[in-house]
Amino acid sequence: MCYNAVGEFMDWIEARIRTNEYGGDLVAAMLLDCGIEGTEIVDNTEMRRFLEANPLNWDYVDEELMSAEAGDVIVKFYVQDDGYGHETLRAADDALGRLRSQNPEGGLGDLGLSFSDKMDDDVWLSHWRKHYKPFRIGKSVVIKPTWEDYEAEPSDVVFCIEPGHVFGTGLHQSTRLVVETLEEVSPGAGRMLDIGCGSGILSIIGLMLGAKEAVAIDIDPTAAQIARENAGLNGIEPGRYRVFAGNVLDNTSVGCQDLSEVLAGKYDIVTANIVADVVIALAPVVSDMLSERGVFVSSGIISERVPDVSAALGEHGFKIDKILEEDGWAAIMASLQEV
Repeated sequence: MCYNAVGEFMDWIEARIRTNEYGGDLVAAMLLDCGIEGTEIVDNTEMRRFLEANPLNWDYVDEELMSAEAGDVIVKFYVQDDGYGHETLRAADDALGRLRSQNPEGGLGDLGLSFSDKMDDDVWLSHWRKHYKPFRIGKSVVIKPTWEDYEAEPSDVVFCIEPGHVFGTGLHQSTRLVVETLEEVSPGAGRMLDIGCGSGILSIIGLMLGAKEAVAIDIDPTAAQIARENAGLNGIEPGRYRVFAGNVLDNTSVGCQDLSEVLAGKYDIVTANIVADVVIALAPVVSDMLSERGVFVSSGIISERVPDVSAALGEHGFKIDKILEEDGWAAIMASLQEV
């Protein structure tokens, strides 16, 4: 259950922006500029394909998403129903208007903004939980919400999750691509850093797959708290997992946490499942954090932006080791070039 800074019960507003496959990344980047980091991108076409291939998972989908036209992409985000949340919505609406004016031919879809009815925490969680069931990623990882039962196979790595109001559920292609990469690089790895950790899904799974310790950071202090709670749900010892609230791009922290140790550390794995423009901005920062044989796994990148991200990585000393793609989304695994 979530409360505001003075301990009061919070109401939430769900906002949705309708775009297309070309606009999801741009809209998410626009929202990030407005201070909205926790976005969820739902691709109607790919969701239909997923459900056709996984007929037992129809409970994932709500009626509005399934009634959307094929090719529609819905970008969802949540704000608190208070003065700050309303101000954030106005900023997002203004930025959306500028984006519409830059695309008068409708190349990014209709860019319509809609809102759900206000909901308190209990209603929000009850509504959301109905659509979230256990599912498999990669060869061995199974994502299991805490309220669902699952009979695990001996080789399964079962990640239990209570996402709360923070995204990072594993459903999106970008998350799945990173998890598949972690299956390859985590066993035997030393330290891991997850930038923009959300619910902690990537860093905790990295530990469960074999990394010795992990550091996670998110600009949203609520995300940091949810990540800590999810680590506890999965039996991760506190000494192996530390979570910070802050922004590595400008070295600012939320509260009294000191990020200097995070920024000065050397990591064998760094993950960033965000958006292309942020990954590009992170390239020079991550190059200083990576160990000699470390890997940087970036995701949240639409296929059209892969050349841009690859070029930025190359400019800052990286070589591209592997590019994974699924349904128009990509993850890039890169390492430092030998000098």
